[in-house]
Amino acid sequence: MKPCLVREASVSSTKCGMTVPLITLSLQSKQLQADYVSSHKFDRMGVKACRERKQKMIHHLKGPFEKISMPVVDFLIRRRVTAFQLTFIGFFGTILSSLLIYFELWKLGACLFLFFSFFDALDGSLARRKNTAGPIGALFDSVMDRIADSTILFAIIFYGFKAGSKGIFILGLLALIACLVTSYIKAKAEIFLEFGSIGLLQRPERILIIFLMLLFHHYLIMGLWVLVIGGYITIAQRLYIAYKKFTHQSSPPEQAHQSLEEKSSPLSP
Repeated sequence: MKPCLVREASVSSTKCGMTVPLITLSLQSKQLQADYVSSHKFDRMGVKACRERKQKMIHHLKGPFEKISMPVVDFLIRRRVTAFQLTFIGFFGTILSSLLIYFELWKLGACLFLFFSFFDALDGSLARRKNTAGPIGALFDSVMDRIADSTILFAIIFYGFKAGSKGIFILGLLALIACLVTSYIKAKAEIFLEFGSIGLLQRPERILIIFLMLLFHHYLIMGLWVLVIGGYITIAQRLYIAYKKFTHQSSPPEQAHQSLEEKSSPLSP
């Protein structure tokens, strides 16, 4: 009950000829006010607990990579490692794994590829934690990523040429084209609008598929088929979404002026 209900009760009691001591009414009013405040305090605590649970849920939804990368990034910061150094380590490590793949050292090449890809994924987190992220670093990292992706696929293409496998050679070329075009669409679209990471196969998924097909190299053609089909589906998705975003932008001034005149016309419906 709210304190206003106590006043109503006191008025009704006087009408019936009953006298209630003012001290009792005051004590009841104070008790009700305390109960009212405590209930609202409990509600605020409940809302706060809800928010804390929501924050914890969002933290858990960040995935296992964030849990693994946070202590690693902290260790690298203490060792004064820079984001550019991590980018170079990931780049040259991918080139080394590509050479191993060309010489058919599949297991070692696959493990090194995944290891150095993990290092390459840390450079952005390290730059953000040290407040050194900028357009130059993002451009440099993007260029190194494209070269690294092309290098590992070129190693597979050269292996197919050396082994005389037309399927591996052609699928490797198609996968390389899909990888480069997917990244190019995003880079070009972000000049004009907010695009973001869109599509079925983005870079983390491509890295995982390449690692699995190198680790189990007997299924190399199957992995290349997944890269090709998924890559061109991603291209179609990005082109379609970019087209929708471009067409849903503001209309040209002449069309906008014409539409305003039609709306202001007395003959318009």
